[in-house]
Order: sequence, then C-alpha cells, then structure tokens
Amino acid sequence: MHRLKYGLIGVLLAIAAMMLWQQLRYQHLRRTVVQDHQPLLHGEVLHVLTFLTVSPDQDLIEAMRVLKNAAEQDRPGTLIYAGKIVANVISSPQVVRAFREDVPWDGVILQQFPDREAYEAYLSNEQVQDALAQFPVRFAHGMDRSAMASALMPQLLLARKLKRIATSAPSLLPLKTDETRQEMATAAFPPDVEQLGEDAIVVVNLIREGDAEQRTNNRHYSRSMMDLMADLNYGPMHIGGSIPIDHPLAYSSVAIVYYPGARFFRDLITSTYLQGIIGNKQLADTQVSVTVPITDVL
Repeated sequence: MHRLKYGLIGVLLAIAAMMLWQQLRYQHLRRTVVQDHQPLLHGEVLHVLTFLTVSPDQDLIEAMRVLKNAAEQDRPGTLIYAGKIVANVISSPQVVRAFREDVPWDGVILQQFPDREAYEAYLSNEQVQDALAQFPVRFAHGMDRSAMASALMPQLLLARKLKRIATSAPSLLPLKTDETRQEMATAAFPPDVEQLGEDAIVVVNLIREGDAEQRTNNRHYSRSMMDLMADLNYGPMHIGGSIPIDHPLAYSSVAIVYYPGARFFRDLITSTYLQGIIGNKQLADTQVSVTVPITDVL
C-alpha cells in the first residue's frame, strides 16, 4: 500500500515538474525569442492591435520608436509586441472594403490598456497623435485576451505531445518538401527576411469563423497544426475574442502565433504535410500578416 502511495506521489510530482518546465520554457521563448512582453496573468484589460504603413522614404523602426517613446510619457498602456510585416499573406475583404484598397501593411504593434477609456486617453495625447500622424494609414482592432486560456496553452500542447508519445503516433518530422511550392517560398522569404526572422516568425491573424461545415473542417486543420506545434514546442502567444475599434468589422477572434524561425516557416509552407491539410482551413474571412519581432530594438 505504501509503495503504491509513494508511486502515485512520484507520478504526480513528475507531472507537476513537466508542467512547470513547460510553462517556464514558453515564458523564456516569449521574452527572449519572440520579444513579447505580455505579463503571464492580468485582469480585465483591453488589447489593441494596430496595423501601420510607412511611406517609401520612412524607416519603420524609427517611426515605431517615436510612437513607443510618445506612448510611454504618461504610461496609459503597455507595449506588448512590435513586428515588421514581411508578408501580407491574406487580405481580408472586410479590411479592403473599409479602406477601399488592399493596403500593404508594413508593421504591427500590440498594446495593453486597462480599459477602453484608457485607450481613448492614449489617443488624445498630443505626442501620441503626432507620432501616429507619421503613418499614412493605420488600422486598430481590439482583442479580449483570455489570460487563463493563453496561460494554459503550453499545457494543452504538452498534453498533446504526451498523448502522441503514449499512442506511438508517427513522427511528423522531417517535413517533406513539395517542390511545386519552392519558387513561392523563395519569393516570400529572400535572404534578408531569413536573417531578420532567423529565430522567430510571428503570424497575426484576424479570424471570422464560417458556417457549421466550415468550422468542422477548420477544427481538423487546427488539430493537425497543434500536433506539429506540440512536437516542436511553439504555438499561440495570444488568443482572444475580437473587439472592433476603428471599423465595425465582424471577426470572431484574434490569434498571434509564434513559429521557430523563417527557415522553418518556409519549410512548413512548402511541405507536403501542410499541403495535405490546408484544404481543411476554412474560414468566412481572415487577415493574415507574417511578421518578424522588432520589439527589443525600439
């Protein structure tokens, strides 16, 4: 009886140690690789994602640095993530209609505010207004980020990984290349992009779910992608509900997902694995921008 008791305690301690290690590993990735400064736990707050453009003679990083400095004067909000957009993969018809054109977004910032009133106070700050005026076009969209759901995501990935190990599921690696996709990948990820995103690629998604059949198919796609994320220890950094701000756009959710570097992301989008499941990715509407982290250089 005592041996059984101590054995059970040992198993529970081992599980607790794995969960703690998993959480700490993802927090380390968030801070040092993704350059994402989201506190692990937070209360009722508003997250605002702002897409930005710069004119050809402007430097994106310098313009965003000016905005960051202006925003920090009275500290009404917190800068969580800043990214240089290297590819606008999918343009949402809703956004195209709102701006009457397909806007070539250059950068994105994610900020956290105590509430909508604090965000409005931020916008009314004269220095912030001057800093925002540098950007010819901008588009803000809010997110109701669930601290609990985001904090539990690493544990969900750990559970999927352990399940795959327990069921002797076949390895998803190495990814096999679909040669027909190579030219597309080379154009999307030239050497300068590979260098910028050597350690991390962060994909920003605005998502509008489709009908019942589309949602079912999309769940199959999501589960397949989560298996790969679990195996390679990457995945969602931010997930939450959609909150319209600048335009009354109908999205269901917002997801910001980390991938371990441009080379891996290129290999993924040219893989037979992705081509085998991508047909199940069915949404009513989505905006997808691929970014590289620049938070720590602002």
